[in-house]
Order: sequence, then structure tokens, then C-alpha cells
Amino acid sequence: MRAVAGDVTVCEVLREVTACDVILSCTDSHASRAALNRLPYQYGIPLLDVGTLLRGKQGAVRDAYVEWRLVTPDRGCLRYQGALDPERIREELLSTDERAQLEPYGSAPGIRMPAPSVLPVNASVCRSRPFGSSTSWSRGSSGMTALPSNCAHCRSLSGRR
Repeated sequence: MRAVAGDVTVCEVLREVTACDVILSCTDSHASRAALNRLPYQYGIPLLDVGTLLRGKQGAVRDAYVEWRLVTPDRGCLRYQGALDPERIREELLSTDERAQLEPYGSAPGIRMPAPSVLPVNASVCRSRPFGSSTSWSRGSSGMTALPSNCAHCRSLSGRR
């Protein structure tokens, strides 16, 4: 197992990820999710996107929710699965100068507060989650659920029209 540290919206870091056999994404950024979303289609690398939401009250965790999304060349992309917001991707990729230019017009995106790290929770869930035949996939395999024909984004990523 090899961890790739860095911002995957930077080409050099994303290029490192293409050497992996499986990608485990635990990012809170829609921009980084969008960058990783292309790899199953371009390189045949399965992507498991794991998101955790912790809700607390008076300093204690009261509820925890985990969402799993599997992306392979034969399955729906993260946008099709409802995990990507194009407007939020645009906001996250704006430079400081672009934000400053938009501010006088009331078009500058709102400030998003950083969320607490849930990576340890995601890792724990990944270790304990047994993978059945419905979620197993390996690089180069086929025979999974058909690519959604009604998702133009999936079709464009896979090169299908």
C-alpha cells in the first residue's frame, strides 16, 4: 500500500495517483473529487470515494453517517452519483485574485469553514467494511453494471457519445 500526499488538483500529484491499483478518496473538496473522478475512465483504476459526516452536540459525536461511491469505467461517475457540484468546483478553483475581482459584484463565493478531519473515521470504516461481489472490481476487469446511458458527463469521460 502506498499513500500519495498532496493536492490532486495539481497535475504532478495527480500523475502519481495513476500508478496506484485502487484509489481511496477521502477528500472534502469537490475540485479534488472531480480530478480523481476522471481516473477510472482514463486509466481503468477503480475509485472508492468515502465521505463521512459527523454531527455533534456539546462536544460529543451524536450521529455519524458514511457514504460509499464506487466509480469504475463501467459504472456511473461521481457527478452522476450526486457527489459533485459543478458550481462548488468552480468556486474552489478560483484564485485569490479572481475572488477579489468578483467580490464587488456580489459574485464571490462564500467562505466555507474547514471541516474537522474525518480521515481516521473513514479509514476505520474501510477496514471494517467487507467487500462483497457487488462492490469488488479490479483494474482491467469487466462485467459490472452498465455505464448510465443518461449521464452525458459519464459518456464524455469514457469517450462514448
